[in-house]
Amino acid sequence: MILEAIILAAIVLFFLKDKDISNLINFKFKGISLASIGIFLMIFINFVTSKYFGKVTDFFVDNFKIFHILSILLIGISLLLNYKNYGLLLSGAGTILNAIPVIFNGKMPVSIDALMKTNNERIIKIIYMGGSLSHGIFENPKFYFLSDIIPLHRIVGNSKVISIGDIFISIGLFFAIILISRKRGV
Repeated sequence: MILEAIILAAIVLFFLKDKDISNLINFKFKGISLASIGIFLMIFINFVTSKYFGKVTDFFVDNFKIFHILSILLIGISLLLNYKNYGLLLSGAGTILNAIPVIFNGKMPVSIDALMKTNNERIIKIIYMGGSLSHGIFENPKFYFLSDIIPLHRIVGNSKVISIGDIFISIGLFFAIILISRKRGV
């Protein structure tokens, strides 16, 4: 959904008259180090847990919840630090909304009904069989309304289940790109 928001923003920018694309390059993103650490950590834990590297993998599998929550919070805080750009503020709020069910359930709860509506057999099998370290099926998850409960049918690619936080993140990124690209900037 994030990719779609970025593509849509690029299309809108193409038709926008009052724009300066160099603003995207020159934008002073506050908390870039927090965002970088959070993104690196998320990529790293997913890489290390997708292959078997012995005790290193065992350590990150056993502590996945902690590292996953930490990476989400670092990214969310870095976005919130850029509160003057309402799009980044909205994306930061969405990231924090996604962190809440993960913190209280250990994983992002996924609605089994919404998951089945995606017809994505590979993802259904992984999540339903408990093979995902980041997403899971729960009997009575805490903060269910913030969980992955909305089936999203894609035109291109696999369908998936999204959360309210994912919607906030995507809408926020769309507006952030537009706001930054205006001639007067943010």
